Amino acid sequence: MKVFTMLYAACGVCMTGMLLGVVGQAYISYQMNKWEKRNGEIASEMIHELAHDDTSTEMDALCDDNEIVHEWLLNNSTLFAPLCRVFLIMMTGTVAMMTLEGWTPIESLYWTFQTALTIGYGDFRPVSDRTRWLCIVFIPLSVAVVTEVVATIAHRFIDRQLKQAQTQLFDSRITVDDLKKMDTDKDGDVTELEFIEYMLKTMGKVDEELWDKLRKMFRELDVDKDGTLMQRDLELLARRERCAGRTFKVLELSSYKRRVMGMAREKSLSPIGLSKSIG
Repeated sequence: MKVFTMLYAACGVCMTGMLLGVVGQAYISYQMNKWEKRNGEIASEMIHELAHDDTSTEMDALCDDNEIVHEWLLNNSTLFAPLCRVFLIMMTGTVAMMTLEGWTPIESLYWTFQTALTIGYGDFRPVSDRTRWLCIVFIPLSVAVVTEVVATIAHRFIDRQLKQAQTQLFDSRITVDDLKKMDTDKDGDVTELEFIEYMLKTMGKVDEELWDKLRKMFRELDVDKDGTLMQRDLELLARRERCAGRTFKVLELSSYKRRVMGMAREKSLSPIGLSKSIG
């Protein structure tokens, strides 16, 4: 029964990770549907016919196999390390409970699973003070490790869908309507910057607010307003800041003088000041 409970809990964690991935996938699909409706996506059909001899065909097949193995290792490397940490934390908790509480291996592993997965049925609980002190460190650590695995599973689903969406975006042809939307300054030409801006926003890599902040930052640095940043812009900016600092000091000194003169005027108009002036 304990083994079944552990397997059931582990399946629940995996299903939670997949559920988060499905939610992320649904969001990405929603964004891609907006892209398709907005641009009337035209599927690009490109046929590449390459003539190869038998030797080149065998070499290409070998290279393809190597690329598949490399891609598999690359895709699963992000999941391998968290799984190793989960295995290590589970074994550590199991051995600790066997040593400190005298439980059987199944009971110790059962308690470790329930603790790390934040289920905590309460049918097994540590009694000794040493074990309780250990749990202060072990429980948050084990929960963090398991949470990392769940997040990694969810991210893998989302990343896979993002890659598919980006591939679909790159394979689609640019239409006249796309060019009109890219042409933000309405001069009839699409510059490299306008193209990059449009693609980044479409892929969700950057939002409108961040892009506006970057453009505002560039315009503030472009002191001479020629559309480029040069050493002269930095020199003019530094000179402007120094002038602004001097102007601030002059205004501050003038304000100080006005306050002093006002205080002197009030003092002279007071009864004590008038008596001294009459005397």
